[in-house]
Amino acid sequence: MFKKVVVVGGDKKMKIKNDKIMRTLTQHLQREGYTVKYDEKHKIPKIQGFKPHVYAVKNFKDIIIEITRDPNRLSQNMRKWRRFGFNNNGTKFWIVTTPNLTETIKLQLKVFNIPAEVYYCNGNKLKKA
Repeated sequence: MFKKVVVVGGDKKMKIKNDKIMRTLTQHLQREGYTVKYDEKHKIPKIQGFKPHVYAVKNFKDIIIEITRDPNRLSQNMRKWRRFGFNNNGTKFWIVTTPNLTETIKLQLKVFNIPAEVYYCNGNKLKKA
């Protein structure tokens, strides 16, 4: 299912970490019975203004999942998340991050009143923050 990551430029460790988080997240959602589509393999259409990293569906229950690991991109990501927060139409929104960014993201979501669930993943387990 997951192929070996071939890196052309960029940070190899960062790509491997992202692959571990994606694998853990995909396995978790598939165990729960969701059909999972992720951005690298499937062409996910724009959903409410942005392309999510992962899109999961189960019995007409949608989950849009964003994965963020870089603290330098939080302001750019926050713009996307705010757009989703004003018009979510009952779709669940998850943000998966590393354990060290969990509190920062939770605080920003509270300030901007964005209805999202924050999860953190260390590469092996996915836990709700």
